[in-house]
Amino acid sequence: MFNDEDLGRFTTWIVTQPEYEDSGFVTSANDHASKAKTVLWAGPPSPFLTRIVSQAEARGITLVFRQVKYSRADLARACEAIFNAKAALAELGFQLSAVACTNLTHDGLRVQGFDPRSSAEQLDQRVVHAVRLALSQIPELRSTIKVADIEIAYGKLVLL
Repeated sequence: MFNDEDLGRFTTWIVTQPEYEDSGFVTSANDHASKAKTVLWAGPPSPFLTRIVSQAEARGITLVFRQVKYSRADLARACEAIFNAKAALAELGFQLSAVACTNLTHDGLRVQGFDPRSSAEQLDQRVVHAVRLALSQIPELRSTIKVADIEIAYGKLVLL
């Protein structure tokens, strides 16, 4: 695909920098057609962010920044808390399939699952409400992310 190599090398450069792990960098997305990268960043600007900007400029890559609420560490802790509650969620009729993190359209988490008792390809709103209530009762989750920033959606993983 057009610009793949340049954008890929730039991403590799970012994630191999010594300050990457402790930085505000959360994730990024590439627009191959326009040779652009959108960077999701949590927290204040830093010298590392300045270096990212300089590197993008030197590589002819357009950068778009979007400030997000949660750091990679916050999201990882929240994901762990949700997966640790998998059995409790199953008791509510919600089979947890996946947890997706912040992306370009949603700042928070997206919890995906299904009701194994139902053949419907959507979640009953009572199950959604019960899952939301259960998540709001998890101290490790509440201290990391606002439950309002967690989407609960139908999602069934199918292994081929």
